Amino acid sequence: MIKKVIVTAIVISIYSASFSQILIKNPENGSSNYFGDLVKIELKDSLSIFHFDKKTNDSIAYKLNNNFFIQTEIDTSRLFLLRVKNIKTKPNEVNGYTYVIDFPPINRQAKIINIMYEEDSKGSWKAQPKNYITLLSNVEINQSSKSEIVEKTFSKNSFKKTLLDAKEQNKNILLYFTAGWCGPCKWMDRYIFSNKEVHNRITSDFITLKVDTDSQKGEKLRQIYSGEGIPNLFILNSDGYILKEKVGSMKINEFLEFLFIDNFTQPRKPNIISKKTINKDKGIGLRLGLVNNNINNLSNTKSRTGITIDAFYSIDYNRRYLIRTGLGFSSKGIDGLAINYLKIPFEFGYSIYKGSLFNLPGAVRLIGAPYYAIRLNKDRLGISNNDYGVRFGISPHIGDFNELEFEIYYEHGMNDLFNSIEGKQSNRSFGLSLSLSL
Repeated sequence: MIKKVIVTAIVISIYSASFSQILIKNPENGSSNYFGDLVKIELKDSLSIFHFDKKTNDSIAYKLNNNFFIQTEIDTSRLFLLRVKNIKTKPNEVNGYTYVIDFPPINRQAKIINIMYEEDSKGSWKAQPKNYITLLSNVEINQSSKSEIVEKTFSKNSFKKTLLDAKEQNKNILLYFTAGWCGPCKWMDRYIFSNKEVHNRITSDFITLKVDTDSQKGEKLRQIYSGEGIPNLFILNSDGYILKEKVGSMKINEFLEFLFIDNFTQPRKPNIISKKTINKDKGIGLRLGLVNNNINNLSNTKSRTGITIDAFYSIDYNRRYLIRTGLGFSSKGIDGLAINYLKIPFEFGYSIYKGSLFNLPGAVRLIGAPYYAIRLNKDRLGISNNDYGVRFGISPHIGDFNELEFEIYYEHGMNDLFNSIEGKQSNRSFGLSLSLSL
């Protein structure tokens, strides 16, 4: 009877142990110049075990000490290194070795692990805070389903609709300022807002609004809720008054604590900027392009593709309105006949979209540009010495102070190029250009 109990206990312990361990092979973001390649992680109830493969004979494994620790996105707890073991030289290889390091067990709900180093302060003040250096960041230990959960967590309604919903449902508002180029925002989306506990808490207790700071809506709301950076989170009451504010990324426990509002919290009226500020962004730039031109009412002719080169000076008002002028060279004409011009454009631009393009601040402009051009190749008799007309284009661009802009346009010449030929012959062009302004 005793033997059966012992055998049963051993079987149960082996069975439970086999199911209490999580094994991750070749985790994402597991390569480090310092540690080598992280080839395997074993997550047990009693230990977190990391297996490394070092491709050089650098004896880093011998340098590891209890100043090294791991941390997850769950909280700020530091789990310090316990031991280094199983240091082995790779068989049949001159360089490299493998080793294993043990840390205390982690929260099984975690999605990522960071391996960090606690460095003693070098200042003379003994109580000076320590420095923390991240040596291996965001090692994936659980697959995150960011897109579905995050899209369900935050709405993109108007601010007016958000206030109405908050009043109707008697809830506070969680206002989230973000941007496509913001790394900490992406980290929050992927690892914090995708957490089911966080998602459930937000959707049950709050009316949400997610705003791109580079968009027109974001700019207007920033006139009311100004912040020092992003991610920037506000908790508002249904009247739009501020209950709490936080700038920067947070761990899960920090974020859940941020969501808690006690009865003593006093609403604060936002600092509404009554006078709209006008920001001027001045710049100089260079534009290169190709233009395909034909002359209308000129029979039996084929179009010609030439080049354009422009140097310009621009003023951008609030990344909404653009004024730009300068000097440019344009080679037009028809097949077999090049007509080269010195152009003086005067461009007006209006941004029909403002937000993020390719994960950078960007916009899409409509361009209208009257121009005057002087013909350079005087040897062509019978051709007018000048041209004038207007260009219409659309131009997406990325960047804030320095811009990279692509434009596709149609140029409509209005001058009669050949007075000696019956009818009006004028330039008609389609073009592409790429410009950089500083």
